[in-house]
Amino acid sequence: MTESTKSKDESMRSHLVKPGSAYDGIEPGELGESTESIQDRVRQLESRNSFLEEQCSQIESEKRYLENQKIKYEREIRKLQSELDRMKTSPLIIGTVIDVIKNDRILFKLSGKL
Repeated sequence: MTESTKSKDESMRSHLVKPGSAYDGIEPGELGESTESIQDRVRQLESRNSFLEEQCSQIESEKRYLENQKIKYEREIRKLQSELDRMKTSPLIIGTVIDVIKNDRILFKLSGKL
């Protein structure tokens, strides 16, 4: 190695491994093992991140489905409420119940003239 190459190499190392850093006193072989464990940890975290992204996507999909169901049920509620309100209104014809027959049907006589 030439003097300028050594100087550049030392300069690069001083930026990477500063005195008082976590790497002080670690031998080069130990640093390699530490790097491997860090790389292993990064792979684990990337795997976990992928799993969480997939889970997030599934939850968002389920949320959209539930929001659509909610809209559907709200429409049905409005329709049924309208039908209920219509049933609560006074009838358009007035009559007298004469007899109740099978299947909850009635026989009635109209009052007044049509």
